[in-house]
Amino acid sequence: MSENPFLSENPFLSENPLPGTQSTSLNGLLALDTWERLRQAQPDNAALIHNIALVHARLGRLDEAQADFQRVLALDPANTSSRRELERTLAH
Repeated sequence: MSENPFLSENPFLSENPLPGTQSTSLNGLLALDTWERLRQAQPDNAALIHNIALVHARLGRLDEAQADFQRVLALDPANTSSRRELERTLAH
């Protein structure tokens, strides 16, 4: 099995699903739902948007991931993690 370049140490993005679930996609969707609600209250939170972008990438939603990574870089141009992840999504 090839390593997914979009995984992080975040438990919502790990290869191991939550107990009682069969799919890491479910984990991603649960995280995305929660984080999207938080984004409404904190629209300029770069760390939050970065995590949302990681979930989008994990779910194969590369256009959304790219837009979110670009938003993070607009908020925080020195964010090397978002820059690296954006490059990964653009390469796919």
